[in-house]
Amino acid sequence: MSISKYVYTTISVLFFLCFCTQTRAQTTYYNEWIDYNLTYYAVKVGNNGLHRIVKDTLEKIGLPLDASQYALFKNGKQVPIYVSNTPLDKNDYIEFYGEINDGSFDKQLYLKPEYHLADKRSLFTDTSIYFLAVVPYGEHMRYLKTDNIIDNPPPAQTHFDYQFTETYFNQFFPGEPFRKVGGLNNYYGDFESGETFISLNAQLDKPKTFKIKTPSVFSGAGDVRLTVSVVGQSDNYAKIPDHRMELIMHNISYVDTIFEGNENYKFSFLVPAEDMVLGQDSIVLKTSDPGVPGKPDYTIDNCALVYTTIEYPHTFDFNNQRSYKFTIDNTTSQYLEITNFDGGTAPILFDLTNQLRITPVKNGSTYQFLLHPVSGNGSKRTLFFTNTTNTLAVKYHSTIKNDLQGFNFTDFSKPENQGNYIIISHPTLMQGDVNNVAEYALYRASDAGGGYKTVVANIYDLYGQYAYGIFSHPMAIRGFINYALEKWTNKPQYLLLLGKGLSYNQQRTDPNRYGQNLVPTWGHMPNDGLFTADYGSYVPKLATGRVPARTAAEVGYYLAKVKIHETPLPCTRADRLWRKNAVHIAGGKEIKEATSFLNNLNEYKQIYEDSTFAGKVIHTYTKATEDPIDIVILDTLINKGLGLISFVGHASGSYWDMDIGPPSRYKNYGKFPFIIASSCFVGDVYNPLLAPDYKRTMSEDYVLADNLGSIGFIAPVQWGFPTYMDDYVRRFYKNFCRNMYYQPVGSCIKVALDSLQTYFPKVDGIKITAHGFAYIGDPAIKLGNSPNPEYIIESNDQYNDVYFTPLNLNTNIDSFAVNIVVTNLGKATNDSLAATVVRTLPNGTQQEKTKMFPPVILSDTLQIYFETGKPELVTGKNEFAIYINGNKSVTEDCYDNNFVAKSGFVFSELLVPIAPCNYSIVAQPDVTLMASTGKPDAENLAYIIEIDSTALFNSTIKKTTSITSSAGVLQWKPNLTLQNNTVYYGGQPKNPRPEMSQTGL
Repeated sequence: MSISKYVYTTISVLFFLCFCTQTRAQTTYYNEWIDYNLTYYAVKVGNNGLHRIVKDTLEKIGLPLDASQYALFKNGKQVPIYVSNTPLDKNDYIEFYGEINDGSFDKQLYLKPEYHLADKRSLFTDTSIYFLAVVPYGEHMRYLKTDNIIDNPPPAQTHFDYQFTETYFNQFFPGEPFRKVGGLNNYYGDFESGETFISLNAQLDKPKTFKIKTPSVFSGAGDVRLTVSVVGQSDNYAKIPDHRMELIMHNISYVDTIFEGNENYKFSFLVPAEDMVLGQDSIVLKTSDPGVPGKPDYTIDNCALVYTTIEYPHTFDFNNQRSYKFTIDNTTSQYLEITNFDGGTAPILFDLTNQLRITPVKNGSTYQFLLHPVSGNGSKRTLFFTNTTNTLAVKYHSTIKNDLQGFNFTDFSKPENQGNYIIISHPTLMQGDVNNVAEYALYRASDAGGGYKTVVANIYDLYGQYAYGIFSHPMAIRGFINYALEKWTNKPQYLLLLGKGLSYNQQRTDPNRYGQNLVPTWGHMPNDGLFTADYGSYVPKLATGRVPARTAAEVGYYLAKVKIHETPLPCTRADRLWRKNAVHIAGGKEIKEATSFLNNLNEYKQIYEDSTFAGKVIHTYTKATEDPIDIVILDTLINKGLGLISFVGHASGSYWDMDIGPPSRYKNYGKFPFIIASSCFVGDVYNPLLAPDYKRTMSEDYVLADNLGSIGFIAPVQWGFPTYMDDYVRRFYKNFCRNMYYQPVGSCIKVALDSLQTYFPKVDGIKITAHGFAYIGDPAIKLGNSPNPEYIIESNDQYNDVYFTPLNLNTNIDSFAVNIVVTNLGKATNDSLAATVVRTLPNGTQQEKTKMFPPVILSDTLQIYFETGKPELVTGKNEFAIYINGNKSVTEDCYDNNFVAKSGFVFSELLVPIAPCNYSIVAQPDVTLMASTGKPDAENLAYIIEIDSTALFNSTIKKTTSITSSAGVLQWKPNLTLQNNTVYYGGQPKNPRPEMSQTGL
């Protein structure tokens, strides 16, 4: 190892985090500075320098011209301003020194603070927000105009200590991966060790040169210190260690070291000041084969820089710049002579430490200052010398994203601004003739929507209150939720992120993508649940879901689907049964793998069908056979309505490898399935939509489709591993089907994650899987029809739920069964079910039987038996009234579907009189008697028919005939003149047949 004598400090390495849950209490929420009675005007600062707001601009936004009560805030603290005059006149202004956003606020995102490598530049945005307000009380910090009298000055200072950091943003480094699953680089959703942006790579024997800015080095006041942060950008599994890295300046190797994989290191070393060359200094990052004995030669060795910081003595030659920030001593008087500065017409020196505004004395091309110490503000003072000819003007624009927008922050400490259902959305989605975000909240607060106490939080409000105005910063959401959980009386339970979100690395280097990041997510491997989980845990405290809408219209589409999904359906089989139906689809690259996926689905099927949910997998598609997939059948099934579609397989792009097509392929209007997909990347809704096709993932397409698609979608955002995905999905099935039937989906997911973490606390593959699944949809939606059982029997053109065994009833059988097909459209329980049948015989006599049956899960046939009875009493039309749950011992949504009336005809070998009707009045002097054979399949027999004026058939006027016939209707017109007001009896005699069946006239 060749390390120069100038190397001064040691190397530090950050090791990979083992699983642990860190309950990191948040005692500061970053909203403590806000007075909710005031209006704050956001000032965007995208460059370091002097910012000026003129009187006309201040007047446009309605601020008073009396600027004495103006106060400016950054990062929760008041910062000084300079007011040219008060009240403000025509050419007056206020001005302040503004700095861009750095990365210091990002540190709290990481599992450990030391994992944060670069605090000089933000992971999210360079733009910082300053808030201007009129504060009628307290201190108003001002830069004080201070005389600069050059009177008997000490010798001019020769130099000052200067520090400059170059942070590299050429590519994203996701940090140290976890590599034990599948041999792939896998990442958690946490902010892990080394996660940041970095330079381009130095490759094996292809060094990378980085320019180092070292203007105006002063020799003779000490060495130059360089601090360099380095990360490994490759990992050769066959070699440990696998990097040899050198840092070279002026052909001298200052660092030569060996390290492993994707670790990150910080090196600090000294370089003689006299070796520095103005404008020509650079540092070389070189990698080469470390030459580990007994190991094969390397083929790859990539490293990159996170940042370089240079500290050196700097002369007062300012290199023709128009502004300069520097630090000098504050304990003694300092005489400065600044040369080579582009001062314009009226340069000003701001003492940022002591809040002074000083005009220089110009002597030729030299600017002179005599600064006296100010006690109580530390031993160093930071100065900013600037040209005022080119100040950074702050202008007012009447658009939501631009400077000087007024904020009246929501006071979430008030009970009326608290609730158990939180919606976080973006102002873009609240625009239009109808504010669909507000409509969403109103619906969720209604009885139909669940009666929640809803809270709508504008993401800009949260940026200002909980992240100091830093756009896209996830602490805005995390801090808000932490505040709510800690401070609210009505504790939040549900979190709906209503808007498209991007993983921060997808937007940071492309400003054009900021507009798509409406509601940010957590991490580069995005996971919305981590907003509310403890650090190191993946179990959210709130049931969480996201609807990745990009437009207000898409919010409206999804809200309409939620309303349809949650509208109670009529208690008929046609209206409700489809929600219990499911389709399973098993993909796979070859039959062995497809068979394994099919086995997983069959396990889910058993849970789905044999459970409280009591569903039915009506079709399973699989690649485990050579049979082709019949997509036409799937079209029909989806169009008729499915409650669930479950897929296990691979992805093909952003859809499944067994592609079922986009939602527009189907016509499932008003019937939206829930979709579960164990398929890599299908759930990644956190990527930007790019021209020209703006292609979305399958989960986005289905959830956001207008009156089509799905009501919710669970799928991974990254690589998935079948064994671990099965563990997750199986638990989710058990929750929504059994343990948590008809409870919100978001809660079922939350409990599934808690179970995984409890039973597998140190299994990294489980943790990756838990981090990797996303839920796209409303966390409060429920699967199924009802929290109660819903029994139904029907008798109509489509369903005939009551039938007899045997089908043809006759008097030759001792008994028969009334079969009742009961379907349970709701919850399956252990409650027994009562069924009652009331039979009414042709003579009006009733028989009633009630029986208790075991629980009906999805569908079952109940049987109640009756003795057939005596032929003379039962032959003919029997009426049956069938009741289930007639005593209402089981609570249901509806009871009017628990009754069916059914007729049954009991046949016999008797003739059954059919005309004239019994007890009818005949107006003619003669009559034709009509009778039907008692059996529809009766053989050819001789039948005797009689008519008489006495029921004993023994009068002198009795007439008798004999007719031989097979099954059918017999007719006889007796030769008898009927007497007025006389009762006549027609029938079949006893002998040789059973007792006659008769009718009265």
